Amino acid sequence: ELGAAAFTTVAMGSQSYRSGRVLFWDEKGRKPVEADGSWAANLEKRSKQRGKPSQIQGWESGDRGSVVVPNDYMKLAGPWTGDTDPAPETAGG
Repeated sequence: ELGAAAFTTVAMGSQSYRSGRVLFWDEKGRKPVEADGSWAANLEKRSKQRGKPSQIQGWESGDRGSVVVPNDYMKLAGPWTGDTDPAPETAGG
């Protein structure tokens, strides 16, 4: 089962790259289908809000291995220039 999932993921990535489209797995249809921008917009919105990642069903280790907490030396120093975040606003929020 894991091998089939891995192969399907690689095949979808290759097909997506070659066709210039974003694909996702339709569980009901059991096939790759073209995605719209909502998936990316939701991830960008969660990222901008510093939201927590979704966990794999059955995950029992809390945030271990899925949440990156930067060391103090990796944090940006000081406020934004002009108190404005330089990241462009995204469609997701």
